Amino acid sequence: MGRCKWEIILDLLKTTLKEKKVKKTRIMQKTYLDWRNFNKYFTFLLEEGFIVENTDEKYYELTDVGSELLERLEKVYELINLGGPKILIPWLLFSNIHFLFQQLPVLAGR
Repeated sequence: MGRCKWEIILDLLKTTLKEKKVKKTRIMQKTYLDWRNFNKYFTFLLEEGFIVENTDEKYYELTDVGSELLERLEKVYELINLGGPKILIPWLLFSNIHFLFQQLPVLAGR
């Protein structure tokens, strides 16, 4: 089974954070995406301000909002792997998870 949209975004954010002065090709290779899918998700992250380009040296890094999104997606991933819906549903109901869906139409499936 393939990754869902938010898992792809999580992988892109993680790779951008871990690699120092990372270039587009390296991010694409580390996330195991073909060019079409990579470009779709990466362009979205750039346009929404989760990732920013250093135009002088042509590398990419996370913004503060991108780091916050990464933390939230990692929590969701952890909750799904630990307890599935029994833990995830109450967490979704009582947390500030609406941030993800307001900020990310791709995650909401729009």
